Amino acid sequence: MVKSKICDWRSLDDNPIQIRVATVATLKRLLPTAITFGVKIKLLNIYWYAVN
Repeated sequence: MVKSKICDWRSLDDNPIQIRVATVATLKRLLPTAITFGVKIKLLNIYWYAVN
């Protein structure tokens, strides 16, 4: 699994728990789009190899 590095330039006064919750919320929001994009690319690759 790939490790991800998150650069968060929020103020240091923010509670680390609040930052973590916001990061998790963002990842949950983006996950369906990332999965859909990956599936589309996979299907296009399968189609390309089937046609050629």
